Amino acid sequence: LPTGLALGVWPRAAPLAQLWLPSIDSRAFGEVSLAEGALWSAKLWRVDSEDDKPILELKHIDAKDKTHTAEVTAVAFSPDGKLLFTGDGKGYGHLWRLEIAADGKASASYVLRLKGHTRGQRIVSARFHPNGKRVLTASTDNSVAQWDVSTGKEQKSLLLKHDDSLTAMDVATDGTRTLVLTSCADLT
Repeated sequence: LPTGLALGVWPRAAPLAQLWLPSIDSRAFGEVSLAEGALWSAKLWRVDSEDDKPILELKHIDAKDKTHTAEVTAVAFSPDGKLLFTGDGKGYGHLWRLEIAADGKASASYVLRLKGHTRGQRIVSARFHPNGKRVLTASTDNSVAQWDVSTGKEQKSLLLKHDDSLTAMDVATDGTRTLVLTSCADLT
């Protein structure tokens, strides 16, 4: 993690040694970090505090399109820190609008659901495009999908297909080009 950032996840019923934490996005603005966790939730932490409690938990609201009905397996901050993405083990993604008040209290409002990966195939990684207009998601359905964050529509012409399940992904730019780095279960 970059200097000054920390991450903690404390599931209710499992010892820390048994925790599976496949995705962290610590490239946040300022002093918060986002991590997914068990029980269909993602937690937002203030890293400049000695308090061991998250400042916000994004969790299951209802089973009708609003948030996750499976474990959260991927998280990402938009470049400006105003949007959060959470993806789950069933292949669904969700966008949230984040607000952090001057007193440090955080709130998030649900924006929309991203639906397009093969149902039941885990989203393993997510990153926002550097311009903040798209979010990219890597899945065990052998693809990296790209989504318009203003509409939630998948940009099917930008789909990156692979021969096997994806295990990780990252996005980088040099200011003129944007590159996507992926790894797959077939060791490529």
